[in-house]
Amino acid sequence: RRHETPPRGPTSTAPLAQGAAISQSFIAQYGILTDVRVLLSGEGRSNNAPVRLSIYASPEAAFPLATSIKPGRLISENKWYNFSIGRLVVNKGTTYYIRLSSATNADGEPVTAWYNQQYLYPSGQWYLNGIAQQGNLYFGVLGHNGPDTRDSST
Repeated sequence: RRHETPPRGPTSTAPLAQGAAISQSFIAQYGILTDVRVLLSGEGRSNNAPVRLSIYASPEAAFPLATSIKPGRLISENKWYNFSIGRLVVNKGTTYYIRLSSATNADGEPVTAWYNQQYLYPSGQWYLNGIAQQGNLYFGVLGHNGPDTRDSST
């Protein structure tokens, strides 16, 4: 099962340049998270820097709960990219944070992350370098519930 924001409304991209941190908050719909999908653009380049996706328990957390790295050479098109995070057990109903980061490639052009200027996912917010921005990233969190699911509402 998955939860993705639909691609509609006014959109733009934010560069994952060296030092930039792009984040999105979300409420865990499942007790076990397995994958995160993000709409990225590599502008047709085959020399992009790797993109790191991490999940944090809070914006201030020093260490991620999970991390996945996508090789930059695989990010060349304008499409959804899947980041597998294994089997991350979380508290269903709790807010978590996706953080994307990368470096600038040798030509000085970074991969970009698509966002929608409308709030298509009202339970979340996207951030650029820790500052709240209007709208949401195009993202999806995949997972499932299992016998070890923890529900924060109980």
